[in-house]
Amino acid sequence: MAHHAADPNQDHDFEVIDLSPFFTTPGAGDGDDLVVAKEKEEAIRRIREACSDSGMFLIVNHGVPAEALDETLAVAREFFAGPDEEKLKWSPRPPEPGAAATMPMGYVNQAAMEFARNNSEVFRMGPTGSGSTVYPTDPTRFREVMERTFEYFVKTVAPLIETLINDALGLPPDLLRQYNSERQWDVMLAYHYFKATETKKVGSHPHKDPNLFTVLLQDDVGGLEFLRGDGEWIPVSPVPHSLIVNVGDVVQVR
Repeated sequence: MAHHAADPNQDHDFEVIDLSPFFTTPGAGDGDDLVVAKEKEEAIRRIREACSDSGMFLIVNHGVPAEALDETLAVAREFFAGPDEEKLKWSPRPPEPGAAATMPMGYVNQAAMEFARNNSEVFRMGPTGSGSTVYPTDPTRFREVMERTFEYFVKTVAPLIETLINDALGLPPDLLRQYNSERQWDVMLAYHYFKATETKKVGSHPHKDPNLFTVLLQDDVGGLEFLRGDGEWIPVSPVPHSLIVNVGDVVQVR
């Protein structure tokens, strides 16, 4: 897996955290154990600061191959470039009678909804193997690529981030992982934001996430911003093959 580093000469208003020490095996000859231990401590300290300040931090060397991220962006871009009538074929299916309320999976043009707050379209995906998502057949590799990335997020990234935030908070070992053990609520969303118009200038309305945390893959277009403690909106500059962690309301660090 390639090593990716944020430009040290680029100014960031958020933490850029290298997770490679957490993929280093102690005593395996791929790094001095004492140095690696100190790097882990520093990463956890910086995560705690980020959770206390902006509630957002960026991670590199997170365990997801760059090729998988590139393919994910590519198939999403290809799907959203298709005709509206084709995309609408993959709109959410009506729920079964008596079924519990869940987030509808599939394609939704949010900009076309009455009282729309987001100038975007989205394809929502449920957990791999759950049968909750009907995937488009064009692009032909859409399902394969998206499910692979979903698995990376659920099995590699999320458990590590849960552990790191858990340790940053000083909680009992594995408390957050046990709290968040029911994985059927995991969801992956692919967004496409339309060009701004006079009446629709905001791709996604200002919001907080009600969950534990959200992992974001940003393309090279940019546009993501976070609200700093002083009330100023700060742009999040794209860093190739990085992921952004947005801490939800469940986590509060003081």
